[in-house]
Amino acid sequence: MIDNKKARERKFLDEVAQIYPAFPTGEIIDTESPDFLIMQNAKITGIEIVDYVRGQDQGESAERRNEVLWQKVADTAKEIFESKYDVPLMIHFHWNQRYFIRQSEISQLANDVVRLVENHIPTQLFESIRIGSDELDGTLLENVAHFITITRARNEKQSLWSFISSGWIEVQTDEIQHLIDAKNDKAQEYLQRCGAVWLIIVADGRYITSNIDLPEAVANNIYISNFEQVLIYDRISKSVFPLKLKLQRA
Repeated sequence: MIDNKKARERKFLDEVAQIYPAFPTGEIIDTESPDFLIMQNAKITGIEIVDYVRGQDQGESAERRNEVLWQKVADTAKEIFESKYDVPLMIHFHWNQRYFIRQSEISQLANDVVRLVENHIPTQLFESIRIGSDELDGTLLENVAHFITITRARNEKQSLWSFISSGWIEVQTDEIQHLIDAKNDKAQEYLQRCGAVWLIIVADGRYITSNIDLPEAVANNIYISNFEQVLIYDRISKSVFPLKLKLQRA
């Protein structure tokens, strides 16, 4: 069985290697502490990969948890609908970002969605229908969603149930330092297996909480690190930003 987490990390590593000229070259070995070792003759460089999630410096990111639950509602509703109808749809949910979903609400929300969609199935290809706030009254969706759009797709390959999200994406220096701090102690352990170790912070853009914008002050800040290099990889813009560091290890 493929290790999805490891495959995902390897994909990020390969993408960074392609666009960052100073990235180490050599044979890449999958490990766990750190995530990868790059062997180049007698030189061994360790690579550790960590996700950027907005708000995680305050503990668990409530915004990310909500985004995951939003998508779970959409996926559950899609599964229920497609078990009953052979109609490919593109559905976008415009959620209320001030409402934080509870796990126990997912089943009710998904069933409410299906009942609404059943009554608003477009008859023509690419025809779109908007379910507004008036039609959400009387359901739990009244508090959770602003509106839902439904478009009839050409085939099942175009079928997509997802949500539209927006938010503040400018990152702060303390968020970045928190991520580095969380891995700094491990860096000393990693150095028992390699001569140098790098940290790659990945903003993969899958959710709004993993989108990133680096203000000049954040990009030029000096971060305390046990890593020889810390890179921020913005996967949306396909950009790699090396951070300025003050090494604190002996």
